[in-house]
Amino acid sequence: MESFDPAKKAQRREEVFPLDCQKAYELGGRLVESVIGQANPNSAAS
Repeated sequence: MESFDPAKKAQRREEVFPLDCQKAYELGGRLVESVIGQANPNSAAS
């Protein structure tokens, strides 16, 4: 088992956190689109 390395943790956060935020944002957009599509099934999806 590796010991805790604050520098590596900070570097990983700098690299991975923005990607995770982008993925969460995109997921939220898809969820909203899916809810809107269910609420108004007669509208054409673009």
